Formats: sequence, C-alpha cells, structure tokens
Amino acid sequence: MNYLQIALILVFSSLSLLHFYWVLSGQWWLSNALPMNNDGQHVLHPNKMLTFIVALGLLGFASYYLTLLLAYTLPTMAHVVGWVIPTIFLLRAIGDFRYVGLFKKVKSTEFAKYDNRYYVPLCLSIAVMGVAVAAQL
Repeated sequence: MNYLQIALILVFSSLSLLHFYWVLSGQWWLSNALPMNNDGQHVLHPNKMLTFIVALGLLGFASYYLTLLLAYTLPTMAHVVGWVIPTIFLLRAIGDFRYVGLFKKVKSTEFAKYDNRYYVPLCLSIAVMGVAVAAQL
C-alpha cells in the first residue's frame, strides 16, 4: 500500500499548497474552485482564515499518510483517522444536492463543469485510496 500512501501524500500536499497560494492572494484557479448559482454568482465566499484552516487540514492529511508510511507502530487513534479522511472525501463527492457533488441540481455553471470533470473524480479517488489504506491498518 506504500504507493497509495505516496499518492495521497502528493495529492494532499499539492492541494494544501494551492490553498496556501490562495491565502497569499493568488488568483489562479480560484474562480473555478467556488460553487456558483444559476446566475453565475459564487455561493461561497471563504475568507483567508477559513482558506488557511483548510490548507492546514490538507497538510495534516498529507502528514497523516506520511506518518503511516514511516511508522512501524500506530496508536489506535490512527485507525480512526484512517477512516475519517476517506469519509470526508466520499461525502464531498456525494455533495450537498444543490451546488456540488454527484447529485448537484445546478449543473450549467462553469464550476459545475469543473466539479464533474475534476473535483468529484478526485474526491472519489481519494476516498477509494483512503479506504484501501485504512483497510490495511
């Protein structure tokens, strides 16, 4: 399972770096990352603090899988976290039934296209890889 852990470390590190870039006022990909209503207006307006918290969380997920890769023994809590992370991303893939995820109702926006093409498959991939790693703990 080492290759799955390495893949998860790379994915979470990359996503964390992107969020830190946004915290530092970067704009690349930002407008495509926020859900929109049918009028093309963003429905989320995260501030820098919230974006920073997400960046830290993603970095924490990367650190978790790095620890798994390097550790010989793990505390019981590591097994719980191993199931929580893929669950978060499975729930994100399922979505809110309105703007994000597999079952979104608003499907004609630019964000919805990116969500279908990139975000949902990425979240499902993370969930599957995370379950595969957790099942081996």
